[in-house]
Amino acid sequence: MADDRTQATWAATVTRLLLGLVFAWFGYHELVNPRLWTGYVPVIPATSTAAVVLVLAHGVVLFLLAVALVAGIAPRAAGAIGALLMVEIVVSLAVSGLNDIVVRDAGVLGLAVAVAVSRSRGALTR
Repeated sequence: MADDRTQATWAATVTRLLLGLVFAWFGYHELVNPRLWTGYVPVIPATSTAAVVLVLAHGVVLFLLAVALVAGIAPRAAGAIGALLMVEIVVSLAVSGLNDIVVRDAGVLGLAVAVAVSRSRGALTR
């Protein structure tokens, strides 16, 4: 029984850290070069300043979620917010059809949901 709890604790930790890594990676790249990402902003023209501002705001949110997840600060809340963010991304991308990006982001959505519903706070949390 203790072994199962230990495995669940470490599984929750690894899940949380991997999700944090993904959010950090994409948040960083959106902040460093937002113009590469403006084509993913729905409705607004990719060349507009508004699209750049939205990508930068999205990058900040992703990076803050990453910090919370890696540091173990309110991991379930960060996972839930990340899941909502990923639902928006998956739906907006899926409108144009199923492709490798949609499938990848659906996997990240699953990871975020797993963190959000995890009963274990995981190891290494505050």
